[in-house]
Amino acid sequence: MDLLSTSATLIPRNRFKSFKGSDICELVEKYYPTDFTQQDLYGLEQQLKPFVVDASNDEELKHISTLTDLCRCLVETGRDIIYNLIVRLLCLLVTLPVSTASAE
Repeated sequence: MDLLSTSATLIPRNRFKSFKGSDICELVEKYYPTDFTQQDLYGLEQQLKPFVVDASNDEELKHISTLTDLCRCLVETGRDIIYNLIVRLLCLLVTLPVSTASAE
């Protein structure tokens, strides 16, 4: 499972092609074990289902093409309260390039 390609399936503009909630949860377990408890993982899986429907039908969301813009839109529209675990994951994913560059 590739971190970048799996995380890209969260971008609404991609119309959730090859999206699998289980892959997202596996990604979280593998790369972010200290950031999500088992209860959080269950909650994340439950949030992903309505998120895909919401993002597929909402005009504002379905044209978003980056993880950063998706995170920003969820916060600006108040959806960060509903999708708090998805927003947490997005924040971790968008800081990945900075973390990687800092480590090098």
